[in-house]
Amino acid sequence: RNFIFRPIHELSDHYEDLITQAIRILNSEWPRSHTIRRRALESSCSSFPMCLILAQEFSDKLHVIGHAKISKVPSDPQSVFVESVIVHPGLRGKGLGKYLMLRTEEFCWDLGIRKVYLTTTDKQIFYSCCGYKFSEPVCAFGGSSKLNLNFNNFTSTSSNNNEN
Repeated sequence: RNFIFRPIHELSDHYEDLITQAIRILNSEWPRSHTIRRRALESSCSSFPMCLILAQEFSDKLHVIGHAKISKVPSDPQSVFVESVIVHPGLRGKGLGKYLMLRTEEFCWDLGIRKVYLTTTDKQIFYSCCGYKFSEPVCAFGGSSKLNLNFNNFTSTSSNNNEN
């Protein structure tokens, strides 16, 4: 598989089309106005928040397969909060969600991030299979504190998986 995984703000050649595709995928799961989604995606920048896009090229066009947004945890500079993790509805059940999380974790590790937090109400089994565990609630903007999961050990494919 030849996937492209990058922050959306770094994909300037295909930016508008990728924004439109990401809005469509995100709104398929969590409907919001087009304007609100666009603003959230356009806020992606190197100093956070970052909207990460998993895409694949075919027929000379990039197609968005998945999305994950990472934001800094204000109380811990080595932590991020992951939200809006989604795989295109027509491509689910093929391991792409796990791949998206793995790439997101590797991306965070490369930035010096050592803890990744997320909130879920219906995907606990999926995230536990990815190595996440329950944690104490974390104050992060844009998330619910109903259920927080914490991933401390980047064991996926990171060569630094024993560091804290």
